[in-house]
Amino acid sequence: MKYVPTMDLAALKRFWSKVDITGLDDCWAWTGYRLPKGYGTFGIGCQKYLAHRVAYAVTHGKPGELLVCHHCDNPWCVNPAHLFLGTHVDNNRDCHRKGRASKVRAYGVKHGRTKLTADDVRDIRASADLQRVIAKRYGIHQQAVSRLQRGESWKYLDA
Repeated sequence: MKYVPTMDLAALKRFWSKVDITGLDDCWAWTGYRLPKGYGTFGIGCQKYLAHRVAYAVTHGKPGELLVCHHCDNPWCVNPAHLFLGTHVDNNRDCHRKGRASKVRAYGVKHGRTKLTADDVRDIRASADLQRVIAKRYGIHQQAVSRLQRGESWKYLDA
């Protein structure tokens, strides 16, 4: 989903119809389909393109191999004034400068996608139920229960 082709007038109208344009300095929300991490996609022919790359291309010119980064840090924003070109190094520096980079790998209850609490883990480890029954009860995979019971995950609770 890197390169952006030249678009005809119909495609341009269709693209901008999927943008909620508010104030000039505000984020412009992509109202079309979004990927799980929030980035919008736009179809041209049989190809899908990242919406913010399309917005940049139609207003500033094609970005080529460079990344189109967000000053606003909103992946769904397609306001051309909020977009800038950069390399992966530039994007990582921007991330660190804004304090978005994790300094320590999150684990346990600090991990943003965890489904368990420390008490849940202790209960799972103490349970005599079948792993598949435990997994269903907590909404996790049987393999996760196995790793918990063997002490391979949530190791910090053992300390």
